[in-house]
Formats: sequence, structure tokens, C-alpha cells
Amino acid sequence: TRRQQRAAHVNTALHRHHSANFRIMPHRHTSEPNGTLHEDKMGRIESRESESAPDKKKPTTNSIFTRNVPNAQLTPEQKKAKKELKARLKFEIRKRKFQVRHDHALKLNDPEGAEQARRDLEELLRNEQLQDDGSDESSAVFHQSTTLEQQSRKTVEGVYHELQRRLTAATESSREEKEHRTKQARKLLRNMTKGTQELGMFDNDAALRGYVRQKFIERAMLVVSSFSKLAKAQSFDPSSNRQKIYTRLRSIRKAVSIGCGPGCDGVGVAAWLNANEKICNSDVVTPLEQIVMLDWAMPQWEVIVNPISSILAPELAGSVLSGTCNVLGGIELSDDNRAAIRHCSTADIVVTSYLLSETRGRWYDFYDSVLDSCCTSLATEEQKRGPLFLFTDPTAWQLHEWYVRTPQ
Repeated sequence: TRRQQRAAHVNTALHRHHSANFRIMPHRHTSEPNGTLHEDKMGRIESRESESAPDKKKPTTNSIFTRNVPNAQLTPEQKKAKKELKARLKFEIRKRKFQVRHDHALKLNDPEGAEQARRDLEELLRNEQLQDDGSDESSAVFHQSTTLEQQSRKTVEGVYHELQRRLTAATESSREEKEHRTKQARKLLRNMTKGTQELGMFDNDAALRGYVRQKFIERAMLVVSSFSKLAKAQSFDPSSNRQKIYTRLRSIRKAVSIGCGPGCDGVGVAAWLNANEKICNSDVVTPLEQIVMLDWAMPQWEVIVNPISSILAPELAGSVLSGTCNVLGGIELSDDNRAAIRHCSTADIVVTSYLLSETRGRWYDFYDSVLDSCCTSLATEEQKRGPLFLFTDPTAWQLHEWYVRTPQ
């Protein structure tokens, strides 16, 4: 009947708007007190409060719902916090716009456009800093983390341009050849996104060169931005977990990159640590001791990884090792996996980017073995502390799987 259809419509709308903290009531067409729901002639749902309804407790300043609450219902402190949050979000959006514009110009081999985007970004950061009196500790942390990102980006771009110079010196590139590499790289990336990549697909130098041109800076900066976000969120309480993790990040001596591809993650870790050293200890800059790059298709990636290794050492890393690692198999399948797992158990951080979603549940045995090895090293006191793990993936569904399987 029409009444049942209308009731079903209201219940569906209630399900869609369950996050609005409405009080769920049976369907009615009459006005009732205490914030019940009503349906207008167009079938829309609205909330009304009678004058006799008691005042509801206002959200706290830190509440994520403050942004959805009218200003008339906020305290002066909440209004100030909301205004500051909006200003910060606008600043982050503008900063991200210039960064994307800069990266896009680099991909198009447009140095003038990249330089203009860099100048715009520096001007934005300079103006933001002038508006701040610098007395607030959290603001100082924000500007320090922004400086870290800027310095790290310069290092990543320097490594990328030197790599391209060496690769171009080895093989001349015409415009048609660059377009061919781009097409081959897109084909490879589509298969990697779907988890349908095969080892033979990496026997394609054009695809590998195109992948580097499209993804190198972006993936390296993904690690940098992850570290910098933790820097922005750090607490000034030395006993807090965030502060402990951030302190450990600054003392990384050995990094392992699983599924490293052309070495983007390792470069990102080295660049961030180098920038941190320059900011905190400008007189003496100690490079990362060791980077271990592991990949299923390392024999194919060596044409890129070998030049990267010579670029990083010794200024950014004391030594760079590379090896084969197949996350589709457990520790019992190969000597390469055993060696990779030993490296993980003695590392300060293990970085994995986009690998869990690309292998889609077939990584269980390998990462179970990694965690078992780390726990064994701690139990036998071979290591004083286990490694940090950084996973970056486009979606979180495989990260949830990893978390569930992690020993408590």
C-alpha cells in the first residue's frame, strides 16, 4: 500500500543518515517532541526539536562532528577551533595543488612549469609562516614537518633526475620512444592494479622505464609524506606512543623495502632521514647505514636499481643491497625468502607499498613467517626491539587482514 511504501522510504532514509545521531522512531506523520523525525511532502527527512525539549550537550572542541553543527550552537572555543581547522584545510588544499602541479610538470618534462610551481609553493609556505608568531609548539612542529617535506622532495627529485640522466646516456630517447614507454607502463600498471601481473611482463625495458617516469617521485614522496604526517601529529609527551614511534623513525639505521620495484621506497626513507639530519644536526649529517631492496622481479629491475644504488651511496646510504623475494611463497620455498626474512628481523623499518592489494591474500605465508622471525629474535634477545612496519595501499581491506593476523 502507499502507506507501507512511504514507511519503507523513511526507513531507507534513516539507514542512509544513521550517522547524524538522530533518535530512531517508528514512522509517524504527526509532530512529536524531543527531536523526532518528520517527512515533508517531498519525502525528505528532517529533524525538529520542540521548545520544551531539554538542551542537548554541546560537542567538545575536539569532536569531529563540530564541523556539522551550526555556529549558533558552538561555544567561543569551538568556533575558534573550527575556524582554525578550516584555515588549515584550505592551506593544505592549496599546498597539495602546487605539489601536484609540480609533479605533473616533471612528468611532462616541463622544467619551467615545475620551477614556477615550486616558487608558488615556497611563496605559500613563506606567507603562512609570516602569519604565525611562532610561539605555539604545534605550529612549530607543523612548519618543521613542512620543511622536512620540502627538503626531502629536493633530494628525491635530485636522485630521479640523475637516474634519468644515466639512463638517457645509455640509450637515446625520441619522442616516439617516450610515448611507447608510457603506453607499456600503463599496461603493466593496469595488470598490477588488478593483481594479474606475471613475471614475463617485467621483461619489457620500455614498460620499466615508463613506470619510473610516471611513478618514481610519487611513490618516494608517499613514504616521505607518511613520515611527515606522523611528525605533525607527534605529542610533546615523551611517554606517548606517537612520540616513541617518531623518535624511532629518526633513528632508523637499516631499512628494508619489499616489492621495491625501481627503489622508490628506499629513496623516500633515505631522503626523509637525510632532511631530518640536516635540520636537526646541520654540522654532521650521518647517512642511513643500509638499504635492502627486495622484489619478485629483481633480475628485471636491476637495470634501474643498480644505478639507484650508486646514486644513493655513500651520501644518502652507506650501502645498498638488492635481492629476490617472492611474497607468494613461505619461508620453506626458497633461500631467497629465508634471506629476505632475516633482513626483516634485523631491520629498523620494513616498507611495503601497494603489494598487499596487488597479491590479494596470497601473501599470508610470507608475512606470517616475517612476523614469526621478528618475534623469535625478540624472544631470544637477538634484537632489543622489533622493526616498524609501513604499509601503503590504495584501499585498507588487505591491511585489515594483516592486522588480524599480527601476533598481539
